[in-house]
Amino acid sequence: MRNNKYKTEEIYYASNPATLGLKASIRGLFYDFHCVMNNEIILLHLPKYIQDKSFELSEEEYEELDELATLMLNVDSNFEKLLEIWNSKEKFRIMSGALNS
Repeated sequence: MRNNKYKTEEIYYASNPATLGLKASIRGLFYDFHCVMNNEIILLHLPKYIQDKSFELSEEEYEELDELATLMLNVDSNFEKLLEIWNSKEKFRIMSGALNS
């Protein structure tokens, strides 16, 4: 999304109303990341810091997500780096959603 490879309407998260584009991409990124770390989450949760900011992140925060997304493109080769991120970036692990706000 941030490299303009996809149009907003091409990335879809099934919510009501539908979540599109970058917000949907961020949700998917964290669902996949948590799954890779053997910490599957329900689809109503996302990192608390993102929810608290209503997806309005700083450029630095978007760049952190870009790095994570790039590493997630090849989980097998990048697992050690992903594990390091998992262990060092608590804000990626603290979740909030419908069952805990």
